[in-house]
Amino acid sequence: MEATIRDTLGESYMYLGEPAHAIRQHERALQLRRSTGGPDHPDTLTSMDHLGAAYLAAGRDPEALPLFEEALTLRRIQLGLDHPETLVSMNNLAVAYAQAGRTADALRLHEEEFARTQARLGPDHPDTLISLGNLGVEYRLNGRQDDAFALFEEALKRSEARLGADYLDTLLAKINLAKGYRDKGRLAEALPLFEDAVKRLGAQLDPDHPQLLVGMEELANAYREAGRLADALTLYEETLNRYKTKLGLEHLSTLRAMNNLANAYRDAGRLADAVTLHEETLKRRRIKLGPEHPDTVQSLDNLGRLYLLTGQPARAEPLLREALLIREKSNPDDWRTFDARGVLGASLLVQQKHAEAESLVVAGYEGLKAREAKIPAANKPRLLDAAGQVVRLHKAWDKPEKFRSWAEKLGPASLPADVFAKP
Repeated sequence: MEATIRDTLGESYMYLGEPAHAIRQHERALQLRRSTGGPDHPDTLTSMDHLGAAYLAAGRDPEALPLFEEALTLRRIQLGLDHPETLVSMNNLAVAYAQAGRTADALRLHEEEFARTQARLGPDHPDTLISLGNLGVEYRLNGRQDDAFALFEEALKRSEARLGADYLDTLLAKINLAKGYRDKGRLAEALPLFEDAVKRLGAQLDPDHPQLLVGMEELANAYREAGRLADALTLYEETLNRYKTKLGLEHLSTLRAMNNLANAYRDAGRLADAVTLHEETLKRRRIKLGPEHPDTVQSLDNLGRLYLLTGQPARAEPLLREALLIREKSNPDDWRTFDARGVLGASLLVQQKHAEAESLVVAGYEGLKAREAKIPAANKPRLLDAAGQVVRLHKAWDKPEKFRSWAEKLGPASLPADVFAKP
């Protein structure tokens, strides 16, 4: 009885966005159920799933993963592949893989779980709708923007019809679709969806509820991309302050909010503030997540670019090298890897290391061009930057034939105007 009460109380804390309180209840519930029912009792596995979800919400991925993996293994044996509880475990593990940066494992599991859930429960069951949205998120993370967008549209349509416009899962589906529009550069369609979802979430949830804060962050991202920097900065600063109060400085969501605010400071020309915040974010992510986690790599890249922007190429180079090595190992064919090559080349170009820079900037541009369709709209300018670096290199290196050849090949429309300026 005590274990059941503690599990129920823990779930209530999770709904209220209080993962730290939920963890204490779920840890005790799991301890009780293991001692009374054994390690593979169905109630024990339920408590493992609950505790894993609480760990995940608290940013404690390393503790969540083994719980989800064990629960899924045992449920497959005990209940079969298509049992609803097995499918819950499959979804939870996929979400944990995604948060830990294991996107290929997450995508594989989400595809399997969605197919099985829809076949068992039907296309409009709430669990199917959640699974549909989760699969779309994984497609988006894996660069399959069109596939993700189609699923987001379908998930919102089904959720509004089945659950209503104000249901929490419907609002999360609306935010996902808004992100899909933003990826396509259709900000005029994305912004009203973000604004409506945040307004409705704010009417239902506490001001510091994690789901509301995520919605506010996404709206801030859209404002930044639309050039509404004052609106974006206000939201970024507000969400960061709430995350610090609610979750602490080491939580993944707090670190993400720090990264976003630093980027907004950069765009607003507050470069000193941006450098300070990116340096702190990188330091904390290294400690919290390790050197090769995707979030750490993101911080390496952001700080390296910022050092380059502020005229510190020698400080930028080692960070950009580190980021590129990790990307080449983890995602060699991703557009971000080729972008990283070009940026490292740019840092070498500024230091007049022309020979080494040449192979990097050329490979960076050609790789981005070949993957242009997979680059989100907000990042499309990076292709223009990469083309400019190729021509700048040969101009600075005093290679007039290569300069003319590349300038003719790319054409003025594909190059920043400054590459043709006289020194």
